[in-house]
Amino acid sequence: MSSIRNAVHRRNHKERSQLAHRQRYGLLEKHKDYVLRAKDYHFKQDRLKALRERAQFKNPDEFYFKMISTKTKDGLHIAERNNQLSGDMVQLLKSQDLNYIKTQRDVSKKKIDKLQDSLQFLEADDGEDDEDAEMDEQESSSATSAKKSTHIVFVDNEEQAKNFDPVKHLDTLPELVNRKFNRPRIETLKQHAVAAPLETELKVFR
Repeated sequence: MSSIRNAVHRRNHKERSQLAHRQRYGLLEKHKDYVLRAKDYHFKQDRLKALRERAQFKNPDEFYFKMISTKTKDGLHIAERNNQLSGDMVQLLKSQDLNYIKTQRDVSKKKIDKLQDSLQFLEADDGEDDEDAEMDEQESSSATSAKKSTHIVFVDNEEQAKNFDPVKHLDTLPELVNRKFNRPRIETLKQHAVAAPLETELKVFR
């Protein structure tokens, strides 16, 4: 039956075109075109209705902190532009900041202390005294200067305090008592060989 239906000539159904006297309105609108136009129209009407309701129920005393940094012109909201500082400007401001300079100074001082700990018997009293004097002047001028490190030893009575011998207590040589770093014991000096510092390492602290 289906084969006969395909063999029989059938009428071609053509869509209706625009009438001649309505050609000035363009192509004839079909149902699918009307559906799209109707959906768009109702969507816009719903938006307008929601905005009217928000304006009707708006609280005139409403406040939130974003209102401080935003503004409107002729009823239109104006968004602020991105006026953040550039990276070069931020680095310049940081370099001029006292706290930033103090932090970098402390980092550099820790690096120097670490290098001094890695050396054996590098004694530069004159250089260290000058450097300590400059550091003390800077620390006295700064309100946030750190306290100097001290080594406190507790004893039982005043007699022990008077007869206290730091060389005997620390078990080291008299030349090494005043050192704050790399202060080996006498037993360590007897058992291990001492490595002399290189000439290039000595130039760093001269």
